[in-house]
Amino acid sequence: MFTSNIFAVLGLRSLFFLLVAVVDRFYLLKYGLALILTFVGVKMLGDRFFHIDILLSLGIILVVLALAVAASLIWPAPESAPAAVRPRRGAEEETGSIFGGVRRKERHGR
Repeated sequence: MFTSNIFAVLGLRSLFFLLVAVVDRFYLLKYGLALILTFVGVKMLGDRFFHIDILLSLGIILVVLALAVAASLIWPAPESAPAAVRPRRGAEEETGSIFGGVRRKERHGR
C-alpha cells in the first residue's frame, strides 16, 4: 500500500510540472476543473438518491476537460482580463504554484 501511494505521488508531481508549463495557455481550465469537482461532489452526495453510470461520469469529465482546453485555444485570454486570468508576458517568469510562487528574472547574456 505504501509503495502504490509513493508512486502515485511521484506521478502526480511530474504531472504538476507539466500543468505549470501550460496553465497560462489554458486559462479556462480552472473553470472546467471547478465544474468537474462540483459534478463529482454532487454525485457523491446524491449517491443514495440517484445513480450515475461510471462510463457516463467519465464521459462528462472528459467532455468538460476537452471543452475547457478547446475554448482556451479558440478564444485566447483578452488583454483586458484581470491579471489572474491573463497569461503573463515579459521578462519575469513565475515558478511554483498556480496561486503564486517565487519570481525569477531571465538570465541575459547566456
